[in-house]
Amino acid sequence: MSGAFSRERLFVLYPNQTGNAGMTSQPTGCTRGLAGPQAFTTGGSFILFISQDGVYRTVGGGGQEKISTELDPIFVGAGANGYAPIDYSVTATMRCGFYENALYVQYTDTGGDV
Repeated sequence: MSGAFSRERLFVLYPNQTGNAGMTSQPTGCTRGLAGPQAFTTGGSFILFISQDGVYRTVGGGGQEKISTELDPIFVGAGANGYAPIDYSVTATMRCGFYENALYVQYTDTGGDV
């Protein structure tokens, strides 16, 4: 079993049991999707990801928990804590990394800085 994100939610993928090649998808309880194609990582037992309105974590099959409340303004066009807003026209630069129990997020801001 594996999973795949859309821009709107997380799906679980199962091998097709009818004998035909391919996969069958089912939506999970995670109703937030990815803001960019590589805007996720794993850390501990969680999937951590950037969505259009914040950073979330999920265990995959259930819902999601928002973990970015202090930085929420950067997701809706305002600055916060010295960080400029995200430029959603440059989603290819969005990345997440997890190292030594800390989440690192990379994005291009509205000033063109990564």
